[in-house]
Amino acid sequence: MTIQLDWPWWVSSLLAAGVAAGCLVALLLIRRPVVQGILGTLAVLAIASAVAAPLVMSDPGSPGMATMTPGAGSGVPMIGDDSPDQAGTAVDMPFTFFFTHYEYLGDPDDPSGVRYHSSGAPFADAPDGSTIAVNGAGGWDPATALADGGGEYVITNAAGDVTERGTWTATDFVSFEQIPGWLPPHWREEGWQGPPGSVGFAGFLEIGVTLSGSGEGLLTTWCLMSEEYLPPDHVSDGITVTGPQLDFTDYHRSEASFVEGVMFYGP
Repeated sequence: MTIQLDWPWWVSSLLAAGVAAGCLVALLLIRRPVVQGILGTLAVLAIASAVAAPLVMSDPGSPGMATMTPGAGSGVPMIGDDSPDQAGTAVDMPFTFFFTHYEYLGDPDDPSGVRYHSSGAPFADAPDGSTIAVNGAGGWDPATALADGGGEYVITNAAGDVTERGTWTATDFVSFEQIPGWLPPHWREEGWQGPPGSVGFAGFLEIGVTLSGSGEGLLTTWCLMSEEYLPPDHVSDGITVTGPQLDFTDYHRSEASFVEGVMFYGP
């Protein structure tokens, strides 16, 4: 976990070092044992703070490892990372995907563009009220049926308590169905996550996955960019996660957030 303040870690280190120096100078000037004991304790604490600052603080604007809530009022904790490097070796795949947080640009009621952040945490609900949220990235090759990549996941119960937290890993490619349509032509796009020269597209992706705490499963995720081509019972991006120990099939709350989704890229 990182602590986000309005100044970088080195400022805190300098301030703490200054306090420590002041305490040490005072120790040389003051001979009262009680006061010396207090100053000595303060000096030790200040030195410890100066050393710890770069370990527990992030620079302003750095996403760090932060606890976030995907979707409005979802109550699902998820560790996010705004780095496109989450795909790992998946960048060698011809097609890539990134779980994405959408930041709409311009007028909130009439956006003029979108910025893509690789910190998305789409989620899905199970019949018992539990919820799974995932983040990460990956890639696939339909010619070889290979898939790669991974990320993190969190499962919470109906009360919102975390019952499982772990990592997921892509194991194999199952299917992809492309859907036509894209953003309005006048919209600008920022934060492109795909490789140089790649294009984005909409569709439904199915890949086999292994969850560190729940075993094998099927991850289905989709990117829907145009209202004109929305499939029935869909309004936006989403996921489902199913398997012998996984039954997260209700995607409606996540879709209704309109900010947690996935981006697909290819040649």
